[in-house]
Amino acid sequence: MRTPPDDDDDVYRLWDALADHGAQNTQAALALCLRTLCDWTGSQNGYWMGLVRLSHKPGQPDLLKGWRIGVSVGMRRPELTTPARIRHDMPTIQTPTVGAAAQAIAATAGRFRSFSMCTGIFDPATLEEAEHYFVFDNPPGISNRIWIVAPVNAGVESLFIFDSYTHGMPFDAALIRRATQALRGIKWFHRQLLCSHGLGLCADPLSPAEQRLVPELLNGDHEKVIANRLGLTEATLHQYATSVYRKFGVHGRAEFMSLWLRGGALTPHSRQNTTDQ
Repeated sequence: MRTPPDDDDDVYRLWDALADHGAQNTQAALALCLRTLCDWTGSQNGYWMGLVRLSHKPGQPDLLKGWRIGVSVGMRRPELTTPARIRHDMPTIQTPTVGAAAQAIAATAGRFRSFSMCTGIFDPATLEEAEHYFVFDNPPGISNRIWIVAPVNAGVESLFIFDSYTHGMPFDAALIRRATQALRGIKWFHRQLLCSHGLGLCADPLSPAEQRLVPELLNGDHEKVIANRLGLTEATLHQYATSVYRKFGVHGRAEFMSLWLRGGALTPHSRQNTTDQ
């Protein structure tokens, strides 16, 4: 396990490297962030989730208080992830049994926080009792996990998860603090990740094709050039672009690029989705 230095140089270098990627290369920046923090913490896997708070009927029981996974991407080592977990990645998730960790994340929404299985925020024994533990955690042999959650506004949060498969080797508290420090100082990056999937801005989530188009629309190339690069006809690309603009609530490419230059604003959008669907 690599131990970061006592000074903050590594953190600052990571921030600079993420900023250098720009909005056009958000996914590459995410991969760099996951790789770096996995190395720092000694994790074998890491991924990012965009969390959204959906409206729900008053009085209806909801252990997650309306919070659901809007998107889950960036797994560093997908071979360590079960097919069931990959199928689990859908815009709105409602499971028969909700794990203690998910409840803890929902209950502490609105503030930056980090914890691991060994920090006492919940009893690890309760994790093993939950149905989802045997589906999502036990098969790949996860022995410990870190959650780091950054709120961006009242309706969206950015969640980083790091997994260890080395039994008997708990995460070092100093390493968790360093990873937490790195993610706490870059709210702009959490906002950029969420924007790249339309979370917090769009009435409807972006399709995979639309997500692929977002960075292309930010690089200034003509639609014909982008269409050739993506292997699409100009008509199909224009149709996708129009759909992206509509979902972001803008009237064209100039407004779309201006929205990103302003940091996305990330004003919670009125959603028609409800948690009882």
